[in-house]
Order: sequence, then structure tokens, then C-alpha cells
Amino acid sequence: MAALKRLVLVAGIFLAAGLTTGCNLLSLPFFIFGPEPKIEAEMKHIGSKEKRDEITVVVLTYAGPETRPEFIKVDRDLAACITEEMREAIKYNNEKVKVVSSSKVEKFKQEHLNWQTMELADVGKRFNADWVIYVELDNDTLALYERGSAREMYRGHADYTVTLLDVHDPEDGTKRKQFSFTYPKDDRGIQASDTTAVLFKQKFLQQIARKVAWCVTSHPTRDGYADE
Repeated sequence: MAALKRLVLVAGIFLAAGLTTGCNLLSLPFFIFGPEPKIEAEMKHIGSKEKRDEITVVVLTYAGPETRPEFIKVDRDLAACITEEMREAIKYNNEKVKVVSSSKVEKFKQEHLNWQTMELADVGKRFNADWVIYVELDNDTLALYERGSAREMYRGHADYTVTLLDVHDPEDGTKRKQFSFTYPKDDRGIQASDTTAVLFKQKFLQQIARKVAWCVTSHPTRDGYADE
């Protein structure tokens, strides 16, 4: 009788979760009976719980000259978002990784206006970093508004390249991948009257930053569902 009661209880949990949360029922047993399933890093997982020494990561971003008011200093804003998303992911995964503050990186860029001509490994060494994450935005594709909407509909788009470099082995330890991202994903944008350009841009950059963090860290499967 006790076993039957437990079976009924578990069935009730499945039914309630499926009806109220909209979660993927196929993944539900993992959430109930074991560790939450994760999606591994898209490029390379750089963190480790076993390492004794802390790994240091520096994030660099570049967007090129920009005259549109909404994208002035967008590289600085994106770097801050990536740093925050990286720290959240590292905390979730309980890994020994330190991300150099975006303010320190921005100060370095201001003091070295030719930093882009430097080798990424040399920049990483300036921060005693083990890894460099370099994100380059394509200005020609960067957009905040739905095309043809007369700026009355928000729909962000960005093409960007992520370069991951091992400072200690830059020749063989470099990976590069191109991405194209649109937010929101569905066919409908967001009415400009429903929010401000500042708030929408912040959300848009946070979504890109999360994608960048997922290049080097694992993340919960449920986040993948929510992103679709």
C-alpha cells in the first residue's frame, strides 16, 4: 500500500509540473530523481572543480566605430554583461574561475588605444589571465529595431565572432566560432511603446552575453528550453 501511495504521489508531481510549468516532461525525471541535466560548453569548458589553482579569464569586446546613438560604446556595455553572465555561470557550476572586472579591462583599453593591434595572448598576460575571450561585433548587421518598422518595433540582431584563446598555448589553444543572433526569436518583435530603447538594448545584450558565457561553461537544460 505504501508503495502504491508513493507511485500516486510521483504521478501527481509529473502531472502538476506538466500542467503548471510547461516544462519538458521528458527531462522531468532528472529534476526529481537526480542532478539537474546540463548542456555542455559550446566551444570549450574552461573551468574545473578539481583544479587547485584559480583560473583567470579576461573578456575583450570590439564593435568598431559607431555613430548610431543607441550603439555608442556598445562593446563596453556588452563586456559588462558578459562578465556578469560568466560570474553567474561559474557560481552555478561551482568552479574556480575568476573573471577580470570589465572596468579594469575598459581602463586598459582607454590607456592603450592601439590594444587591437596587440596579440591577444599579450593582452591576456597583462592581466595574468589563463584565457582570453574576445568578442567582435559586426556593425553592419547590428540592429535594435525590426527592419521596415520605422523604429516602432524592437527586434535585435547581431552577427558576432567569439575567439577563445589559451594564453599559455596560443598557437594550438585557439578556437573561433561565428554566431548570428536575433531577439526575440519568434516572428513578432516588441512594440516600442511597451518599453524603452535603453531597457530593450540591455535585455538584448544580456541575451548575447549569456550565449557567449555558454561557449565556455555548461548551463542547465531548463535554460535551453526557456531560450527557445
